[in-house]
Amino acid sequence: MSWWLLVTPVIGALAGWILAALLVQWVLVRGIPRRQQQLAVWAGEKSLSLLPLEEIKVRLLHPDNVQKILPEAEVHIDEFLRHKLVKSMPVVGMFVGDKTIQQLKGLFMAELEQLFPVIMHNYLGNLEKDLAIGQMVSQKIAAVPAADIISAIKTMLKKEIFFVKLSAALLGLFIGLVQLLILLLQKP
Repeated sequence: MSWWLLVTPVIGALAGWILAALLVQWVLVRGIPRRQQQLAVWAGEKSLSLLPLEEIKVRLLHPDNVQKILPEAEVHIDEFLRHKLVKSMPVVGMFVGDKTIQQLKGLFMAELEQLFPVIMHNYLGNLEKDLAIGQMVSQKIAAVPAADIISAIKTMLKKEIFFVKLSAALLGLFIGLVQLLILLLQKP
């Protein structure tokens, strides 16, 4: 028996590995750029289900979140009443003391506590239409260089790609062994 016959399974395994590596590379390098726009549109359509604006709206309008906004508003109202109002209307400043400022601030804060949820609800109601989130996501994905997507896929699917190559190599080895067996059985 010739020694080169024993190399047949090794050649088969090597051919399987190389073929799988080339096929994976071809699918990534040729497929991703061709399908990137389609992927971007799909992601844009799915983004609305992944980013539920109704849930976001409910969370933003929760009374606890409104209460988090009010201290900042109170600082600005205090600044307005103590400085900007007096500067804009000096005559009013002569008649408005600290007690009046505190009363006005209390009235404004009570009104803002009622007004913020209404304003936010109206604003958030139009947010989905105004932002066009799906379109924005599609444009962002379409703008990502294909090489970056390919690199990310290779990194994320490193084990799976190795398994495909290994499976192809084992299949090539098996085919090589079958060929060797057939050749050995044909020898007189």
